[in-house]
Amino acid sequence: MTGIIEFSMPGPNARKTLWQQAIPDDIKVDRRVRWPQVAQQLPLTGGEIAALADTAIALAHQKTPSTLTLACLQQALALHHPRMTLSLPKTSTSKRSKS
Repeated sequence: MTGIIEFSMPGPNARKTLWQQAIPDDIKVDRRVRWPQVAQQLPLTGGEIAALADTAIALAHQKTPSTLTLACLQQALALHHPRMTLSLPKTSTSKRSKS
């Protein structure tokens, strides 16, 4: 028996949730990272988000202190999807952005 299972592309709200789930709670996230903005700008599948998150986390661990920043996400994006871009947020007012 063979078959193909197709998953629809997740929308922005689902992608935001996927990003939040892909980043472990023990990883410090810079306050300028806005998951709703990241999810809106990057139309990725769940698998692509997981791969990008893993790379961004590895890049974050190269810094002292270890913090996942927009630069980490941008570097990971350049490695996985060189034609996509992630722009910087206009403002930064909240602490840890898990919302």
